Amino acid sequence: MFTKTAALAVSTILAFNTLQAQADQPAFQLDYDALIYVSNTAFSVSGNDGRYQIASFVTGEYTATTRTIAPLFGDTATQKLKSLIARAEAPHLGYDAVVKSAWRKPNDAPSQMRISEIYDWIGATPNQNHAIGRYQFIPTTLKRLVAKAGLHHDVPFNADTQDMLADLLLEEAGYTKFLSGQMPRHRFMNRLARIWAGLPTSNGRSYYHGHAGNRATISWAHYDDAMQMIFVASGSRTPAATPLPF
Repeated sequence: MFTKTAALAVSTILAFNTLQAQADQPAFQLDYDALIYVSNTAFSVSGNDGRYQIASFVTGEYTATTRTIAPLFGDTATQKLKSLIARAEAPHLGYDAVVKSAWRKPNDAPSQMRISEIYDWIGATPNQNHAIGRYQFIPTTLKRLVAKAGLHHDVPFNADTQDMLADLLLEEAGYTKFLSGQMPRHRFMNRLARIWAGLPTSNGRSYYHGHAGNRATISWAHYDDAMQMIFVASGSRTPAATPLPF
């Protein structure tokens, strides 16, 4: 038995298990605006596996269902895409990367901190760059994605959380449309480059070239070759990524 409040929270769970997407069809449909913010008192981390559960506001008992708060692109092609992005953004420290120009780094490794601690560091170190993590989230983007997903600020900023937030950005760039063949590869690549400054646009330069020291860290040719290797099946123009495992 759930309380009305808990039932409302549970109603936001996205039932993807009945989705039988084919490789040439959109992998999922998700209306982000339909997601509601779940109060911190009803939100809890379930271990360190990146899963989050909704609890009854009254009893504190967890539902048996894990809440999907953002798209979780788990297929191999997507993992390779995120590795490509990370290579351009944070090639050495990965999930623990902090932008080099930050004169005051966090006291702990980012992946060992909670989102609230990341926010505290940002607030305590004004007038410096704060790009952080494997995908070099800047404060405005990080806060927007955390709010969009309804994440509790006590959630650890670990690999699972960072990957999930990156998945949100992939979808904002049109990943589902790209996978379904509705968006050409080069258009998708340019859209990714408008999110991640380390990626080049089709003119070979970062979309943010010269702004706050940004520049593309890989060439367009390398970027294009890597995307072809990841997604283009032999003799086919349809992305070869497998359906997402919902």
